[in-house]
Amino acid sequence: MSKRERASLVATIAELNDPVRYVIVAVFSRKFCMYYFPSDGCFMMNAITPACLFKHKAEAQAVAKLLEGRRAKKAPRTITVIAVKKTKSGVRILDEITNPWHPNETWKPILRKKDRTPTG
Repeated sequence: MSKRERASLVATIAELNDPVRYVIVAVFSRKFCMYYFPSDGCFMMNAITPACLFKHKAEAQAVAKLLEGRRAKKAPRTITVIAVKKTKSGVRILDEITNPWHPNETWKPILRKKDRTPTG
């Protein structure tokens, strides 16, 4: 195996093991954010599922740019891409979001708590 092939293989393995993913979020307030589902083409409120996650930031930004093109010209930019980390219990938000109406204010969105009541 050549050095180039080995480096490519190591980079591919490192990318597969990286738990960081990206999600498109439409920001309204800290407690009210909507996350984009690319498979369905719709948004879901305050919940991030594996179907929302993008592996590459460039792909998520390209989709967000297409979605952002639908907004009115003078409206604030409410669609953004944030990094999340996959965990055993779901996801953890890594990036802070800039408030579109108050640019000096940043915060992390609050996700809906999972229902932990036993079924049956």
